[in-house]
Amino acid sequence: MLHFVHNPDQYYPWKGKGMTVYLKDVADNLKQATKTTNAFMKSPKPNVIVKVDGFAQQFATREGRQMLANEYVTGTEDGTPWIIPANQFAIEQIKPLSIADLAIKDTMTLDKSTVAAILQIPRFLLGIDEFNQKEWEMFINTTVRPIMIEIQQEMTKKLIISPKMYLRFNYWSLMGWDLKTISDVLLAGSDRGFVTGNEYRDRIGFEPKEDLDELRILENYLPFDMSGKQKKLVQDGD
Repeated sequence: MLHFVHNPDQYYPWKGKGMTVYLKDVADNLKQATKTTNAFMKSPKPNVIVKVDGFAQQFATREGRQMLANEYVTGTEDGTPWIIPANQFAIEQIKPLSIADLAIKDTMTLDKSTVAAILQIPRFLLGIDEFNQKEWEMFINTTVRPIMIEIQQEMTKKLIISPKMYLRFNYWSLMGWDLKTISDVLLAGSDRGFVTGNEYRDRIGFEPKEDLDELRILENYLPFDMSGKQKKLVQDGD
């Protein structure tokens, strides 16, 4: 049985508790915000209100109000002016509440930001803000990479018998670096004898070549073990 210990228990350190945060309230808020938005969009509001002076009893019923609309509002042709009794009508155009007025967007943004902070993930993964390379790299190094280490250690311990072999994830593939950044990092390591030519070629997707497995340094790219035999370092035969 493979047991990946994430967030070790306080009393049983060999046992992982996993993610222990409670997001039910935040999830309920996001769900309710979606319902409110859908309901609001399905019930359009009129953009004109007609205030009637008098006839309180006549227009107290739905039939009376419909009679008023048929007589003075819907009975006119397109472009034809309305003719209404003076001092009895006041017609105003109103704007119904919008999604912005209900502050649903702001509430959803706040709830999503809360989720991102609790789970330690970038906000742009939840549709907030734009992609940020440094924020993504921080997420990979501080949140994703520890989980990768937990998985590779457990699988190495229980699945691989040879003491000379181990499992390791390539977290470089998650960093989102462009080709120029990867090339600059590898070339800097190559100049100092830390990276071979074939390691460089492998990272940028090229096939390996012969005679590129030696570590070389910047000074004429000599093999690493011959760096002290340069002519400029030899004085008076020493």
